[in-house]
Order: sequence, then C-alpha cells, then structure tokens
Amino acid sequence: MYPPLKSILGTFGFLGAVVAQSYVDPPTFLGQLSRPVVPYTFRPTKVYSTNGKVANAEGLVQHSGPSGRNGTFPSTTLSPNSSIILDFTLDVGGYPVFDFAFGASGDGATIRYTVSESLAALEPGVGDGVPFKGNPSARFRFEVIPVSEWGGRWIGTGIQGAQRFILIEHVAGTVDVSINEVGFQAATDVTPISDLPGSFNSSKRRVLERAMGDWCAYRTTGLYEQREPYPGMAWTLIESKNVAIHQKSQNWGQIDFSFSLYIVSGSIFTVKKGVYIIDAAATEFSLTIGNNGSATFSRYSGSSIDLPSGALATGKWHSVKFSVRGDSNATMAVSIDEVEVGSVPFDGIPPAGPLGLAAGNDTAVIVKDLLVQDTNGTTLYFNSLTSQSALEDFAAGTNNYAACFDGAKRDRVVWAGDFSIFGPTIFYSTANIEAVAGSLLLFTGVQDTKGQISSAVFASVVPSEVPTDDWEGSNFYSLM
Repeated sequence: MYPPLKSILGTFGFLGAVVAQSYVDPPTFLGQLSRPVVPYTFRPTKVYSTNGKVANAEGLVQHSGPSGRNGTFPSTTLSPNSSIILDFTLDVGGYPVFDFAFGASGDGATIRYTVSESLAALEPGVGDGVPFKGNPSARFRFEVIPVSEWGGRWIGTGIQGAQRFILIEHVAGTVDVSINEVGFQAATDVTPISDLPGSFNSSKRRVLERAMGDWCAYRTTGLYEQREPYPGMAWTLIESKNVAIHQKSQNWGQIDFSFSLYIVSGSIFTVKKGVYIIDAAATEFSLTIGNNGSATFSRYSGSSIDLPSGALATGKWHSVKFSVRGDSNATMAVSIDEVEVGSVPFDGIPPAGPLGLAAGNDTAVIVKDLLVQDTNGTTLYFNSLTSQSALEDFAAGTNNYAACFDGAKRDRVVWAGDFSIFGPTIFYSTANIEAVAGSLLLFTGVQDTKGQISSAVFASVVPSEVPTDDWEGSNFYSLM
C-alpha cells in the first residue's frame, strides 16, 4: 500500500542516501514470489458518520491487505433506511467489494453504495467527477446491490479510481443487512517493485532511475511527470496521441468564431463547443483531411459531410469560421476561406458552453487571431494567440514549479487523489523530488482560513503562506 502523503516529507533525506550508496548485489530469485501478490483490498480506516440504526459501525474499519483472509470478523448491521459513511483517509481505487454475512440477511433487502473523492461531492446515488466518467474507469459512481440471505462476496462491475469516501445505504426491504467487509479490490498488481522477480540494482544511478521509472510507467495508468514549460510558440498546438482540448471557459450559446489555421502535419483539427456531461466528446467537431484533396467535417459519433475538393490542405494558411445556430436543434456550420462549405447538427445536444481547440492524433497545427462574436456581430472575445494571455485563457498556462499530472492535457490541475498514488510512485522509483516537491508545495500553499487544503490545484497557481478564502474552487477539505 502506498504511504500517506505526510510520510513523503519525512523521507527526502533518507531516499537521497539510498540512491547515493555503494553498489549492492542484486537479489536472487530464490525465495522470491513467483507471481504478484494479488488480489489486494484497500479497507476503510475510520467511520465518518452513521445515520439511523447501524450496529457495530466500527466493525468495517479493518487493515488493508490480501483479499483472501482466514478467521471471523465482526459484522456491521444496517437496519432499513440507515446509512454509514466510511473514510479511507487516502484516495484509493479498484473494484468496490462487499462481503455479506451468511444467513444474517433476508431476501429482498437492497444496498446502494456511492463513492467520492471529496465529502462535499458525496451525493447519494450520484458521486463525484461527472465530466470525467468514462473508460477505462467506471462510467458511474454508485451501484445498487440486491442482497441474498446466503450472503457472500460481491464485486462491483466497474473500477472506481481515486476515491476517499464511500456511502453505504439500506435503500429497500424490511430486513437488516449484515456486512463483514467493505473495500476496493485492487485492479492491478500492488506488489512492491523490489519484491518482484527480476528486480535489480545498478552501480549507475541514472541506469537505475531510468529502469525503475520505465517500470513504474508501465504499471501505473496515467503516470506523467511535468516539468517547467518549454517557452515555445503560444499559438502552436501539438498533439501526438489523443485529443487534448484547450478550452476557453465561457457559457456561450449561438456564436460565430473564426481564426487563421495552418496544418503543419497530420490530418485532423478539432473544435469543441458546449458541455455534454454524459459523453464529453459528443460536442467535438473535426475537420479531417483525406487523400487527393478530399476532406470531411463531422461531429464525434454523429453526422459527417464531404467538403469540396481542395477546400482544406496542409502547408497553407486558411481562414476558418464556425457558426453555431439554434438551441434544441442546433447546427454547426463551417466556412473555409470565406466560402461556406456545409453544416453538421448537434443532434439535440445543447450547444451552450465553452469553446475548445485541439489538434487530432499525430497532428500539429498553428492557430492565431481567434475572434468570437455573437449573432449581432458584437465581439465577445479576441486573442491573437501569440501572447501569454492565451495560455491562461485556455487553461494551458505556465507553471512556476515542476508538478505531477495524471494526464498530458486532460486539465492543468494537480489532483490530490491521483498524486497520492503516482506521487510516491515517482518519488520512490526514481528519487526525483522536483515534481513531487512542487506538487506538495502547491497543495500546502493553497489553504483557506480554516486551514483546509485544496484537493485540486491549478498548476499555474502561485502558492501563498497566508491562508485566504479568495482561492478559486471549492474542493477544500480537512486533512484530519
């Protein structure tokens, strides 16, 4: 299990000494495990609160460890219409798991769990992170569980990631429900790297750091280390793998937005207009260059139209204008070099919301002179996209300190839950404290007047030693 955040600060000096020590013979295979120690279950560390009749609530507070256990454990019993909130202290993840006591529950009872990273977002039957629900994680934050009188172990249908609290409710039925265990069963191997067959040591520090870092990156989904920004052109968007939206956060409805576009290489340029929380990609529209001068304009999982031959090409500047019209039956029209070439419907999806720009897979583009106007021609926003203000406006601002993100450009936010997992992974695997220390500085430097810290800090924030309630955001909670 990964160490708590507070333990990281106390190990900086120790880790430095370990890396600098003389060569140590690598371990032999004899006596090592032949396969990873899985499954592993993360279990609650304390009861946050109860509501209604809950017997032996503390019975669900158990040590984390292997999922398979011997012995008997005291049950916690929930009566009808009761509930309990359990705290894992750190953000954990995996498949939700319940062990119902045999013969202690009657047929017809129903339990519902809801999970959340923050207590404030622990809304029953909803949970947190609505805009980010999607593969490979669960597309939901709660499940309803019919309980059998035979009891037994129940495992959730989707992985929940970076969750600290779980709300368990007795939502239906007239009989009590007894639970032996609640937790998250790890979806990946949690065996310490040093215990895995084939682990090694090297007299060359950089070799060791590189090898261990690569291994951690392989094991941990979404492991990234972000250093200070490269001072490149602010108006160049380069994307090598997956769509990354640079988004101007305004609640714009029917608008016209235009800019100059130069496709350096690749074939896909994407704009995003509106927020659709069920599937965030549903409001993405793409211009795609094909072969022999062909091109298309399409909406993600929606309609597509062919553009006139030669209307869009790489290696040349184009004047591009998009027009959003309508509300419940909205459309997005596109004009290239002052010629309207067609429109695509939103298919009932509301168009109101922010405006985003992106380069598609393996595509590099240059965008400049962005102009946003309402239907009367009034200017709502203009930016040449050649200044520092563009980075801030589109949530791609510079960061004063090295920091850890769990995605290359999902957002420029350091999330406490994700950091509690990959922060120690980076630190203990490579002894590279720069990004880890920078993230900790951001967390501790953003406190409200009650001493609570934020669980989501923008990387561009300048931390302060003076607590204040003027910080943007509401994801503040106590570490106690």
